[in-house]
Amino acid sequence: MHQKKSIFEEKEVFLQKILTEYNTIHIMLRIREMEQCLDQATEAVKQLENALLSYQAAQPAIAMLSSYLGSDDWRKDLADDERGLLPPDLKRGVLSEDGIWNLLESNRELLEQMQTLSQQLLQNK
Repeated sequence: MHQKKSIFEEKEVFLQKILTEYNTIHIMLRIREMEQCLDQATEAVKQLENALLSYQAAQPAIAMLSSYLGSDDWRKDLADDERGLLPPDLKRGVLSEDGIWNLLESNRELLEQMQTLSQQLLQNK
């Protein structure tokens, strides 16, 4: 023989079901949020990895520009340009001190920023 549940028992069962559903929804929301974090972080890490590879590959060119700026070759090239000895369609941004200087300064600032960020991230681990 099966006894009928009291109103209190029915309410308890009902509330337990609601609590279980709430917990399930809460877990699902948390997992979705963590998945979004994983997707975002994975994409950012991939982008940074590619950017760092490109940046590292550019370092020899940056070193060459650093050596070129203010060198005898640079002064000669600038003088030849000022005398009109170079073709007018020749790209000549390297003859502007500001162009190379700004790149070298940005490179130095970026290196400092990466160093600071690395130290902060390593300390927060």
